[in-house]
Amino acid sequence: MLEKKNQINSSLRRDLRREFLALLSQAGSQMELARRTNIDQARIARILSGKIRFENLTVDTVERLLPNYTLCPKKPHPDLRAKIDSCIDALDEAALTELLLHLAARYPEKLLK
Repeated sequence: MLEKKNQINSSLRRDLRREFLALLSQAGSQMELARRTNIDQARIARILSGKIRFENLTVDTVERLLPNYTLCPKKPHPDLRAKIDSCIDALDEAALTELLLHLAARYPEKLLK
């Protein structure tokens, strides 16, 4: 199991690095990439040099660097939706209220869509 996880992580790092290098090449310079992504040029340089590893980047940073790269699917798999529905159905009213308040506080931008 751990070996499979390491293979997935290795593949993800490789994909992210390839996408990052392609985007940097397209931008033409670290400064231009920094301008386009609103990420400090020094941070881009640290990513490029390996001082910041791809697996340590936040999802927000990856999404700003690689807006076309999808870390999470936009639509959940039907089985995942069924599991979520099953979990929610098992909650009592107080727990459901707590969950909804937590989601509203954690993801306020999603409520406006």
